Amino acid sequence: MKNVERSSEDRFLKRVENSQITWEILSTYRSQIMGVAIIWIMLFHGNDLYSLTLKGIPLLEAIIKRGMMGVEMFLLVSGIGLFFSFSKNGNTLQFYIKRVKRVVIPYLVIAFPFWLWQDVWVKKDIGKFFLDISLVSFWKEGIRTVWYVAFILFIYIVYPF
Repeated sequence: MKNVERSSEDRFLKRVENSQITWEILSTYRSQIMGVAIIWIMLFHGNDLYSLTLKGIPLLEAIIKRGMMGVEMFLLVSGIGLFFSFSKNGNTLQFYIKRVKRVVIPYLVIAFPFWLWQDVWVKKDIGKFFLDISLVSFWKEGIRTVWYVAFILFIYIVYPF
């Protein structure tokens, strides 16, 4: 029995050694990996916020409880995407223009009405609105509502250098 197990293990290791796993493969399937990561993160937050427990399905429950690993997957694949994107062109100005279109504009479309409502209408604090919309509140006060946007913009700023 040991020989059979050893033989199948050897075959598996040989396949892994001979495979052509490269960063390009991760880049090729980047959207799919990010999609899985996003769903994993959403399930984690849904469980965290609304106690969406899946009692009776221990494996699925264990996977969902580790949903923060989806963030790491997303960040890894984002970093790979940054590398390939910048490697293709190398133009820093174009790099930033693309990031503004992809991140800053959608952020402002969603964040402006959200923070306007939260800070100006509900809390009656226009100063807080400017701290939140500019993401300064994350860095200054640790407001985590949009931590990923603050983080990724920081990465975009330092990446080309």
